[in-house]
Amino acid sequence: MKRLPFAPLLVAAILAASLPPVLAGQDCLRTLAIGESVEGELRGPENSGETHIYCVKAEKGQWLSVRVEMYHKELLNSRIITGLSQEGGGFLLYSDEILPSGGQKSYLYSWYVTGNEGSFRIILTSVAARLAPSVVGYRVFVSVSSNLDAELVQVKSELGSETYSLKIGDAPGEVYAPENLPELPSLSPGKTLTLAGHLSANVVKEVESGAELYGGRDTGDIYILPVDAPANSRLNITVKPPPKTSLLVVLRSEDGAALTSASSKRPGEPASIATVFNKAVRDGRLLVDIQLLKSENPDVAYSLELVLTEPPKTESEVELKPPFPESQARTLVIGFSATVIAVTVASVVIGWFRRRPERQPAYYW
Repeated sequence: MKRLPFAPLLVAAILAASLPPVLAGQDCLRTLAIGESVEGELRGPENSGETHIYCVKAEKGQWLSVRVEMYHKELLNSRIITGLSQEGGGFLLYSDEILPSGGQKSYLYSWYVTGNEGSFRIILTSVAARLAPSVVGYRVFVSVSSNLDAELVQVKSELGSETYSLKIGDAPGEVYAPENLPELPSLSPGKTLTLAGHLSANVVKEVESGAELYGGRDTGDIYILPVDAPANSRLNITVKPPPKTSLLVVLRSEDGAALTSASSKRPGEPASIATVFNKAVRDGRLLVDIQLLKSENPDVAYSLELVLTEPPKTESEVELKPPFPESQARTLVIGFSATVIAVTVASVVIGWFRRRPERQPAYYW
């Protein structure tokens, strides 16, 4: 009769039973500055495990990246729970694994900040017990990178180009608060407006030593588009996604009602809308809504192009242009007239000489 591996089962049962909850009210050991790193160890009373929490802040429109390294230092295996949470509690991104004796794990938690999260908490937990003691060391490094929406907006026309910056950080994705939506420069016939923006996707990548987790709540951006459009003018909207990404673009009225929409037919292909104004619009306001459908990239960088074309001319407005300039036509007409006159004069002279009577010779008798 074989013996059951009682000791490992006992250790696993004790670790599962002693899992500490992540308390929203638990104080941070300290607030980390961007670019700062910190080291420590999770030991607890009688090496029974503990939780360390660090606070960090980031601005909207930034990717907050936290690199966490966990390594075993003493005694038995340990269950480690690490992640990034909101200030009020609850994980945004996390990992829950067993750290073997002598082992090491590395995690990257990257979150796109939209401004609704407040400050963040870095959670580091070692789950152990007096009957299954363990000591775990850690290293944490914090960094950010900025991916701002509409940081540069360019408007081109026949007269040249102008550049604007909306300075909004991240564009909201809800139409329920139109007063918070960013307003683009006014678009009139003959103008082209372009900008770049960013969305975020939830992506998990497994690496040899651990995992990389990316996330965010920015799955849509909405912009207010002021327009002055004459009747029969045409508005073209094109959104270009990165590879392996599908986007949806929706043109809405000012009150949020959908007018028309289009999506990427295949990942990586643009989504385009073309609409004609049947009536003239003066000081109109439309909403351009860009939504994420699917992506394998955590940072979804897109480009938006808006073109308002002139209305087609009616038959009465069509001008018949000569195949050559007017000055050249005038020169040709004058030259042709002079040639005709010269030929006519020459013909008269030649005819006169031909019709002139010949004198008869005189005869003398």
